[in-house]
Amino acid sequence: MFKSDLRASEHLEQFVRKRVEGCYWFTGQHPDLPPWTYESDSVWGLCEYWLDKYDRTGDADCLRRAEADGWLGFLMICPKQLSWVANPTQTCHAEQTYYPQYSNYCYHDKKMECLARLGQLTKEPIFTRLCKRILQCQFWCQETTGACEGAQFERMADPWKRVSDEVNSKGSLYISELSVDAQLQSLEMGLVTNLARDDEESDGKTAK
Repeated sequence: MFKSDLRASEHLEQFVRKRVEGCYWFTGQHPDLPPWTYESDSVWGLCEYWLDKYDRTGDADCLRRAEADGWLGFLMICPKQLSWVANPTQTCHAEQTYYPQYSNYCYHDKKMECLARLGQLTKEPIFTRLCKRILQCQFWCQETTGACEGAQFERMADPWKRVSDEVNSKGSLYISELSVDAQLQSLEMGLVTNLARDDEESDGKTAK
């Protein structure tokens, strides 16, 4: 990071400590929503910030804050499969106050990578397991055929029919950063390691 960026982040960090984490006021992931809207995705943005600062400085307080935010995010996740919903609901969360569909993605942060890093740094296995489970759900929400192949559905389910008339509806397909988010984080975490081998095997089969 540039020195100017570090100075700006240090200034904003004081606001985060006092007015966000200090007041459990996590908001801002949807800039089109009013500031009092509560969004669990915002928790993971701060978790990522503290993890990055811990990597940069080695300050143990940064890791403690990242872990605390991780546990808070964990409390916002649906802990089980809802009996009246066929689509997966475990690990989903209500996306926002006024649009409580059950989603599993995050905007502009690295939820799965944060969980993997927390698992490695804190040795808490639940973070690692959550990372893998949420990654599975990300791919479950992905379109695998047709003109929209690779796109991501906006939700896993609508358990209380707050945004649709069907509990198992998945909403619209997003062809945006959502479409590549899971894949990029998988690559960064080293979960996809056999691409070259697969290509070689494919070429060999084609040649034969």
